[in-house]
Amino acid sequence: MNYENPYMKGLTYSKLNILETLRQRNPLVICITNDVVRTFTANGLLAIGASPVMSECSEDLKNLIVHASALLINIGTLTPDKVSYYKDAIALAKKHEVPIVLDPVGCHAGAYRLSVVLDLIHTGSISLLRGNQSEIKAIYDALNPDNKKDDSTTGKGVDGAQIEDSAVIAYRLARLINCPVVAT
Repeated sequence: MNYENPYMKGLTYSKLNILETLRQRNPLVICITNDVVRTFTANGLLAIGASPVMSECSEDLKNLIVHASALLINIGTLTPDKVSYYKDAIALAKKHEVPIVLDPVGCHAGAYRLSVVLDLIHTGSISLLRGNQSEIKAIYDALNPDNKKDDSTTGKGVDGAQIEDSAVIAYRLARLINCPVVAT
């Protein structure tokens, strides 16, 4: 379907359709994700035209990363061994210029999770931070010493609460960490 619009500068709708472009490219997305959402993540990526692959060891990742268009790290089922793997994965992705999406599951519910997320953010290699509003606020509060800490965030995991001014917090956090932030 061709759609003429003066603001599109001669491009047709099909050239601007992001999903169509994604389907044509069929990018490999390496997912280091939690046990709970593994199938959902794979099916969601397949549905939009990406090619997901789940990885849980460094040897496997070394072979896959050279073909990857993105790396997803979801810390939902966190263990000390996985933290080392996350760091190895980030280093490999950075070496091969692969964008990294970090999902800081439950980081607002406990100090250990939050410290892991902050450590991963401090690598300077995260390309996109995506979390619920409570997770994003917890990260912002931890990184912004000038901010009065407000412990009013509720929720224990993916069930984070609605946060007043979440868009402002996401914007400010994005500027603090020099990375786009999505708060759901």
